[in-house]
Amino acid sequence: PRPTKYSVSFAYDETVGTLLFLGKSVQSGASIPLASLTNLSLTYQAKELVGNKVKVTVTNDAPKAVSKEATWTVNADDTYSVETSQEGEGELVVRGAKNLQRVPAGTELTVFATPADGWELVALTANDVDILKSKTFEVAGNTTVRATFTKKAPTTYAVTLTKEGEGKVAIS
Repeated sequence: PRPTKYSVSFAYDETVGTLLFLGKSVQSGASIPLASLTNLSLTYQAKELVGNKVKVTVTNDAPKAVSKEATWTVNADDTYSVETSQEGEGELVVRGAKNLQRVPAGTELTVFATPADGWELVALTANDVDILKSKTFEVAGNTTVRATFTKKAPTTYAVTLTKEGEGKVAIS
């Protein structure tokens, strides 16, 4: 019997990250002949991975059709993007990560929401979860931090007029 020869082809953007096969870096488009595809472990280390996906193609290099099941996992590092959105006048800043487009899962971030003069912060959420009191959240997926600032109501005072004696009292 002829030995069955398989290869795994890797395709990815080299400017984005590195694909590791059994702990060693693999060139984009390279084919690696494999005696066995069982328990194969691939890891993708990304600089800016969108959607945590890597394309991996398995081809059969044998001269005749031979079927073999291949099972492996491609583990993309768990990073997510954090975006900000606000309504009203104020400043919204998220701190705790160098790059908010690539925040590792489990990272705790702190939110600083500072209203402009005459405005107040009335709502602060991370993916619709209220963080107004804590101003912190743990990254578990792509997140939008939203601040809602509203204009402060003007300060009003009650004025009472009292009249003593004869005459008129009026406010103009």
